[in-house]
Amino acid sequence: MRLLRGRSKDEVPDLESDGGGRRDWTREALESAVILWLRIDEDLRVVEASRAALAFFENPSVPGSLIAVTRTPELEECARHVQTGDLGPWDINVSNFGSVLRVRGLRLNASGAFLYFEDATEVRRLEAVRADFVANLAHELRTPVTSLSLAAETLAGGLPAQDAVTFAARIAEEARYIEGLLRTVTELALLEGEVKLHIAEFSLHGVVVDSWRRVVDRQGPANLVDEVPGDLWLRADPIRVAEILQNLFENAHRFSPEGQPVTIGAGVSSAETLVWVDDSGPGIPPAELPRVFERFYKVDRARTRRGDGSGLGLALSKHLVSAHGGRIWAESRPEGGTRVSFTIPRNLTAAPGDLPVSA
Repeated sequence: MRLLRGRSKDEVPDLESDGGGRRDWTREALESAVILWLRIDEDLRVVEASRAALAFFENPSVPGSLIAVTRTPELEECARHVQTGDLGPWDINVSNFGSVLRVRGLRLNASGAFLYFEDATEVRRLEAVRADFVANLAHELRTPVTSLSLAAETLAGGLPAQDAVTFAARIAEEARYIEGLLRTVTELALLEGEVKLHIAEFSLHGVVVDSWRRVVDRQGPANLVDEVPGDLWLRADPIRVAEILQNLFENAHRFSPEGQPVTIGAGVSSAETLVWVDDSGPGIPPAELPRVFERFYKVDRARTRRGDGSGLGLALSKHLVSAHGGRIWAESRPEGGTRVSFTIPRNLTAAPGDLPVSA
């Protein structure tokens, strides 16, 4: 910069010239970065737009008024702020395009202003998910904590021996519920990053038996109809598959009427192994099916304890199946009840677990 001081305007190099004619290198740089931007004049007319912006706003006619191009009145207000020197940012819901844009601006003196946008839709969604997660976790903890407090106060007041045993058992039950809830939340937090799989070949039937035994030990006796072929071997992480099955079994056990069985089956194709678990419950309304794998989501919206789970089991199962490169889905059966199915690729190596797993 010191070398340019004192030179006339004609002596200052033209950065837009490459010796063979003018080349708009600034425009090329902006376009190559795939940035959404608009240049507006003093009358809030769009005089120039990036290709990305034109595509986002569904190819409007340019030049044109800002409101005609964006179909979002709030962006006109942002542009007026930029003209007064306020650079933002502002988060604007551009409902006509199903997105939230983070808007910033640059005053161009007499030439108008430059507006550029970041798509903040996913950020907003994750913020909402986080807020909902915290609210639901607080709700899930409120009932057992209240029960613990009441049981402890009752015990402190002095009770006959038999009553004291009953209240002590209630305290232990609520403590186990909280412990399980926190363990599942911790597991989900770990799975948000990277899942390391320890791949081995194992008998699926053996894992089914062990997983069902753990469920009935915790939730009480019930019948399992095991239709998994005894000679079916699976190549996957046996510990993670056991967690998936235990979560599915817990749900099926919970929603099956007393005396009605839970059924598990499996089949093999050239590309994948399919496993399904059927319960004998009332089924899930079709509108609820896409949401059953969300954290804390329960079809029974009353959230009564009645043996209900934390609402995290299916979310955890989805993470673990995705880590294997498989799919998981739920469907209501025509004859009643719900079937949850998942797949594991047959040619699985450790590679899928090295990839981040999305929520």
